Amino acid sequence: MSELLLTLIAQRNGIDVWHGHQADIQNTVLSSEGDVIPIKNVGAGTKLETKSPLVVDGTGRFRQIGSKFSRVKRFDGWNTDAFWAYFECHNEAAIPDVLRHYEASHTNHICFPEGWIWVIRLPSWQGSPIPNLMDMIHYILDHAEAGTPNDELPSVSDPSGMKCVVVI
Repeated sequence: MSELLLTLIAQRNGIDVWHGHQADIQNTVLSSEGDVIPIKNVGAGTKLETKSPLVVDGTGRFRQIGSKFSRVKRFDGWNTDAFWAYFECHNEAAIPDVLRHYEASHTNHICFPEGWIWVIRLPSWQGSPIPNLMDMIHYILDHAEAGTPNDELPSVSDPSGMKCVVVI
């Protein structure tokens, strides 16, 4: 859902988004005169080259472009490790009473001497048809561009057919 949202925002801002294409990281050239990125159309097998004043490495934790052009630098005494897990709650009645207030759809923090954790309840649009999701995102972005205040944004039902509350 977030990838679809970011794609639609990028397209609304004049950015070309190519689906079914793959950047050739090993042959990418970064320079002050403009970056050159070889691109392959995965389905057709054709290749092309594009230039860009800005390249964003969205390759995840492996940092393919960053790994090619520089080494990771660690700082003594600075721990930046983070861990996450995803759990599905199949029986909400079994949630202990002490955690009942963590059932809302907002971020909650549990703090303890060694650190803290977030409990975030995530709504899922899994299984929703992509055209319905795109309609919903465009609907929300149109209201955002029009300056509709958050508390005036209709949230009883949306074009995806789901009941939801939207916060922009």
